[in-house]
Amino acid sequence: MGSARLLGEIFAAAGLPDGVFGWLNATNDGVSQIINDDRIAAVTVTGSVRAGKAIGAQAGAALKKCVLELGGSDPFIVLNDADLDEAVKAAVTGRYQNSGQVCARRNALFSKPALPRPSPANLSTPWRR
Repeated sequence: MGSARLLGEIFAAAGLPDGVFGWLNATNDGVSQIINDDRIAAVTVTGSVRAGKAIGAQAGAALKKCVLELGGSDPFIVLNDADLDEAVKAAVTGRYQNSGQVCARRNALFSKPALPRPSPANLSTPWRR
């Protein structure tokens, strides 16, 4: 089950009125037909850069509003007063959540030079049981 579908079920169970939240899973072949439909006012996509380029081009050609969230990666910044053990856990967890398929996945870690480098043992701690 996709996360958008699950969100739709959660919203419906919580009493959100029909038509307030919608989602659509489509194949590449069906996307152009959907985007060109007059009932579609805007397109929002979370996915790969490749998919975003194709969908963005189609939305642009149809003059539809378009929001693309693609190939996400955000920096992880560790400040001088950070608890390093907690920072390491948060950085590692953020990098590998949902098998790395997270729109705010951490691809870069920044810290002041005064902070010690975490040891490999610390990096594996979050997965130990």
